[in-house]
Amino acid sequence: MTKASRRTAGGATAALVLLAAAAGCGPPPAPAAADRPESAERRAAGGETRQPATPAAAEQADASNEAAPSRCDEQCARRIADAAKILDRARAVTDARFRAAQLKGAGDRFVAAWRGCDLRVPGGADLGCAGAGSLPLRMSEAYAEAGRDDGLIFAYLVAIDPRWRLSESPTADKAPAELARIAERAEQQARAQPAAHGADAALAAAAHARLALGDPGLAAQDAALYTKAYGRSRAEEVALLGVAIARHHVDRGDWQRALEALSPAAGPAGNADLRVKLLWHATRGRALAGLGRGAQADQAFGQVVQLWRPPDPSKPAQSIGHDVPAPMLGREEVLDAVGAAFFFAAERTRERAAEPAVPAYSGPASVKAVNEHVKTKIARWAAERHKRVVQASEAYRKVTELRPVPPVRWVVAATARMGELWADFADAFGGAAVPAPVAADTELAAQWKQATTEASRPLLAKARTAFEACRKAAQHGAVRDEHAERCERWLSEHPAP
Repeated sequence: MTKASRRTAGGATAALVLLAAAAGCGPPPAPAAADRPESAERRAAGGETRQPATPAAAEQADASNEAAPSRCDEQCARRIADAAKILDRARAVTDARFRAAQLKGAGDRFVAAWRGCDLRVPGGADLGCAGAGSLPLRMSEAYAEAGRDDGLIFAYLVAIDPRWRLSESPTADKAPAELARIAERAEQQARAQPAAHGADAALAAAAHARLALGDPGLAAQDAALYTKAYGRSRAEEVALLGVAIARHHVDRGDWQRALEALSPAAGPAGNADLRVKLLWHATRGRALAGLGRGAQADQAFGQVVQLWRPPDPSKPAQSIGHDVPAPMLGREEVLDAVGAAFFFAAERTRERAAEPAVPAYSGPASVKAVNEHVKTKIARWAAERHKRVVQASEAYRKVTELRPVPPVRWVVAATARMGELWADFADAFGGAAVPAPVAADTELAAQWKQATTEASRPLLAKARTAFEACRKAAQHGAVRDEHAERCERWLSEHPAP
């Protein structure tokens, strides 16, 4: 091959590098603040984080919060101490009915302390606040003395909640046996005295206890009994029980049983509470997606996206709830449901991002023709692929930008997908078939190989940024699923240069 031809071929490979460099431009895939823990600046009234108006302001606020001493652990200790004082005063009351009411109030104050601090955040600073270790025990004491089985079940659910991080406590050790005992008692009372005070709340809590103990069959029996006894006046609770059972099956990949738990007859009414609708439609969407019923899943997730409105930073409980009906269906799970909807919506864009394939060369055996192929067909392909990857990345980014706190498992999933998008783009460049006129010459083939390697680097850099964000979020949130494993595997197979 002549020197002029080699220079022409060299121009083609150089053009390939420039094309990839251009394709690597665009917004970084790493989420804004998605892989960070909640700020320590919590609100004393509700335990929520006030979000700055813009992402840039959020970055500055987080930086200042990390630099300033945290006050939240002090708030946590104060709330627990205040609840303990109320419990002590309630125990001194002689009137039985008034005493029971005061004891329930003390239990509610312990719940408020738990919900109002960072106690449920993995690695949260408040875990070391004074009284945190005894909070489930004091909560259970208050509700037990008040005769409130629903609250007592709640206390034991808190004790075994993996987010609590104090599972070695005596309360957690005895929680499974106590949950089974109290659930059976609540079930018996609901059958014998359904109109008794608190029987309905205790039965609903019993269903959650059965799920926590890994027995969805008994939970379904409780839900059926609840529907028969209280369904007319407690329609939203019926819907939430269905959601809880369905979520149990969804998390285990039992899609059909999940769908069966979400009977349309027991679904939320049009005037139902917003969080009930969000949980219902998102869970149904996940079951339908698992069954491969994509169109119906899209419809269910579309309902969630349509219904969702970011809460007022000063009043987040208005749209995502504060304390109903049990730990596994509190505000985190509403955001988890919304995160699932946005994630699955983004999955549709990912399917398009992988298309079209790199155009294969089919021209004459001349380097000039190869050069023209790179500058036209591959250039158009790179621009289109880049556009689709960016669009898909932005769709996944919506998961990481949910407020007040993005749901950690879907942040992990979304950032993993973002990494895959860029990694697949890079692989498409590197795996492109070498045109025959180039492959026929050893020197030109080496130049092509070097060019495709260089072309992949800016794309791999974006993939690394996303996968590292995924790893950090997974470590912080103690997420160990297939998405977290994929991020770890890619990072181990592609060590930083």
